[in-house]
Amino acid sequence: KKPEYRIHTRLVTSTYGKPIYYFNDHLELLVAFRDAIKGHRNLYQIARILHRDISLYNILIGDDGRGFIIDLDYAIDTGSCQEKNKVQGHRTGTLPFMAIDILLQQSAHGFQHDLESFFYVLCWICCEFEGPCGTPRDKGCERKNLIAWATGLPENIGFMKLGMMQQFDYVMDTFSPYFKSFHHFMRKL
Repeated sequence: KKPEYRIHTRLVTSTYGKPIYYFNDHLELLVAFRDAIKGHRNLYQIARILHRDISLYNILIGDDGRGFIIDLDYAIDTGSCQEKNKVQGHRTGTLPFMAIDILLQQSAHGFQHDLESFFYVLCWICCEFEGPCGTPRDKGCERKNLIAWATGLPENIGFMKLGMMQQFDYVMDTFSPYFKSFHHFMRKL
């Protein structure tokens, strides 16, 4: 396979925003997710840019409480000839948050895979954090499913995620009690 053409760039700026998992309450978390997804939509529809690395570390909350995405290192111009002719089977993203089709190399990366990654980020927050302010859960909590999302071969993680999504109640059983009110709408997502 021919490698993707990439240009290494570095931008130095002052710090702005906090990681999504430092939300203050349910509303701030959900509004930040909504904003980040809208920003992703605008990048894709207006600027023709596909992010391809939605993760826990690439969604921030600004000082105004609005959510936004950062880190366009793996982003591509969807209108370029290179994008239209790219080969299927090249994975990009952060392993625990990658879409099942990408892990299994079943399709080229599309906007729907980034949306699936947003879902996995929210699942991760609900399982790994006690609640607001980035407080991690007690180490004794049962979170084997998420640890498995981060380790192993991508194909194995893909099949495991596929099974877990078919029995999503198992995943929700590991949500922190703070996120119990999310069960209903998470099932619908």
